[in-house]
Amino acid sequence: MRIKQRPRVAGIPVDIDWRSFSLGAVLPLPYLAQSLPADERVLDWLPVLLGAGVLAGILLALGGLFHELGHVDAARLVGLAAESIRLGFASRVTVFPGEAPQSLGPRTTLIVVLAGPLATLAYAAVWIAMRPLVADVPLLGPVCDLLILVHVALAAFNLLPVGPSDGRLALTAANRLLRSTARPAH
Repeated sequence: MRIKQRPRVAGIPVDIDWRSFSLGAVLPLPYLAQSLPADERVLDWLPVLLGAGVLAGILLALGGLFHELGHVDAARLVGLAAESIRLGFASRVTVFPGEAPQSLGPRTTLIVVLAGPLATLAYAAVWIAMRPLVADVPLLGPVCDLLILVHVALAAFNLLPVGPSDGRLALTAANRLLRSTARPAH
């Protein structure tokens, strides 16, 4: 389900698959339900539990947007403009014209590609800093734990050199950079 008017963030159009927000709100529910006090019934907490799930879904999606904005900001630093950002549940992509940033050379590629996982780690660091403030608040502590866990794992997974991940693009760029700077043996 797409909306007709695309929202813009940092001047970049953002295509959002709104179904991903609903799925993102439902998936954390079993984890959050386990964090309820042992003597409490889940049904008694259902409205609060659903609210925490919606909050978790929104904050998880914001983490994906933050990741893509890392790519956008790094691209701007090297003089490259992004066309749009696409956010779905299983995929988040910054769309660049043509083959960019790969077409601008290996150093530029490394800067732009690694900015996304670094932004994801920065997002996790925000929640690590917030954790002591919400530790004793029912369901908010577990939401915070979930955000930390998911974003640290996503940053690590995204750096694996497989598929269309940032890790594969970074490894390819690093290889090109090393080959271009290697001196021939005498």
